Amino acid sequence: MESIDLIRQMIAEQKFLEAQRLIEAQLALNVLPRSDLLRTYVDVLSALNKDISDSLCFELAEIELKAQDTDRALDLALQIRSPAFYSRVAEIRARVAEGKGLLDDLYGLLSEFLIRQFRERVPVVPAWHEEMRGRYFKTDYTLRLKLLALHLLRQDLPAAETSVRELLLSVYECASHRNVRDKLETLAEVLAVAPAKTPIEVYRSFCLITCAGLREAADYKRLIEIVLMFDTFPLQAMVLSLLDQLNIPGAATAYAPAVRASSGYTFVYFDKYFPQLKRYFIALASVDSGPVSQRFLAPDLELTDAPDTDPFPDLEVIDGSTELETQFSSLLKYQTYTDAQLCDLAVSFLQLELPRVALEASLQARSRGADDRAYLKASYLILTCHLQLRDYRAALDTGFDALTKASSRDDVLSFMYGQSEAYLRLHRYSDARAVLKRIVAIDADYRMARSRLEKLNEI
Repeated sequence: MESIDLIRQMIAEQKFLEAQRLIEAQLALNVLPRSDLLRTYVDVLSALNKDISDSLCFELAEIELKAQDTDRALDLALQIRSPAFYSRVAEIRARVAEGKGLLDDLYGLLSEFLIRQFRERVPVVPAWHEEMRGRYFKTDYTLRLKLLALHLLRQDLPAAETSVRELLLSVYECASHRNVRDKLETLAEVLAVAPAKTPIEVYRSFCLITCAGLREAADYKRLIEIVLMFDTFPLQAMVLSLLDQLNIPGAATAYAPAVRASSGYTFVYFDKYFPQLKRYFIALASVDSGPVSQRFLAPDLELTDAPDTDPFPDLEVIDGSTELETQFSSLLKYQTYTDAQLCDLAVSFLQLELPRVALEASLQARSRGADDRAYLKASYLILTCHLQLRDYRAALDTGFDALTKASSRDDVLSFMYGQSEAYLRLHRYSDARAVLKRIVAIDADYRMARSRLEKLNEI
């Protein structure tokens, strides 16, 4: 303590140079409290009009901050000019704002820091920033959007995808949807910096189509990719909302059972966030929830006694826009997809009531099938398309061809039932009856086959 008193006496006598040398000697010996020495050292350097190093300012600013002298800490931090100390200075400024309860200033500092990191191409977020954001602004949309930009800058696609999904949920899972358009537009702008041909591109397509609608033929392809990509219940609810918004009731109605079958489905969710979509689920209890193969090939028509009408009327023709289907078919020809991706696309096209495009995708999938299983899956979709297009003879040919490769009982029954449907539409009732009898003999619990056979026996 005698040295401190001596230094203070030197300062009082304006012996600043001697005081400086004594303080530097004491700092080197590390005997006296460093905080007291540094405060005095800075005063001496200021009296001598000497520069104070950034490291010294920072060290003393941290000391003053711990001593709760926030004004002094802030003054020292603002004297630091080296970019190497930017993050540390930002932390001190943020903690000063936090200590004074200035949350608006704290928010501005956190936002400014993220912008600077993106501008300087330094996609790193320090722990102190995460701590303060999580404590005060955890759900803030704008800050999370800027964090997403940093994920994309360092090409951390898994983290970016997780962030995008959380942002989309925050947009829709709120009391009011008034700012949905503005938020999605800003999200699309941020996602524009993502690498091409990544899953992130699909989320951007969702934002753009939601805001601007279907503007070109390529948007229909993007819409199908959205249907395939959005695989959780909340995201599927957003897709259903989009289909409803785009005024595609057929596609929305066809997609609703898939949403209802999702593991996380709850009607309360629609009542809370998407009340306009409840109409798609009120009557779904009567929808057949049997195997997809049975639901796709032939709807379970209720058979009634009507002697003056055809007991097995033709399936309704789904006649979409020829020009649109041609454009989709061209896109399929010039894109590279695996057989599994083509089958998924075919299912989506069927749900969108575009059987001609689905047929094109299915044919390509069958030609690329790596094994019998892939071949049969594509053949089943081809048979379905032929039935919807009323090309019943082609459906029969597809069924006969597939049966030569089918080995499992389910595959055999599916293709045989498809053949029976084609025979019924061609009014070849004896052939249909023979096929249905074989189906019932193999599986007596095949409900639709028994129902068809009973009706045939009444004729």
